[in-house]
Amino acid sequence: MATPVTAPSVGHGPSSTDSRSNYVATAIVLVIVAVFTSVVWVWNRTAEQRAIRHLPAEERRALFDRTLRTLKDPCGAGKPTNGLETFCREQAEFILQFPECDAACTALARGHLTTPSR
Repeated sequence: MATPVTAPSVGHGPSSTDSRSNYVATAIVLVIVAVFTSVVWVWNRTAEQRAIRHLPAEERRALFDRTLRTLKDPCGAGKPTNGLETFCREQAEFILQFPECDAACTALARGHLTTPSR
């Protein structure tokens, strides 16, 4: 005797509610990962500045003075053309993190951060 063939039952596959729940869960996980990544990125970007601010005042001032002298010479007031462009740009970025960097210091540093026009 042959076994009767039955139609597949309806309602046993994934429902639209299940797929919507999966979509929402995936979206929530992606948002959490994005927020976490942003927080870690900001934390890392400000680590050097926090370290500078936590230095004892005398050490911080000595480091600031040495960096400022470096920006004045060999970097000079203008853009260096002696192969030190990257070094001088890094020193300019560094000195801007010091609370001691006043308007003159900022102007000197910004001169090394602008891109030259060709």
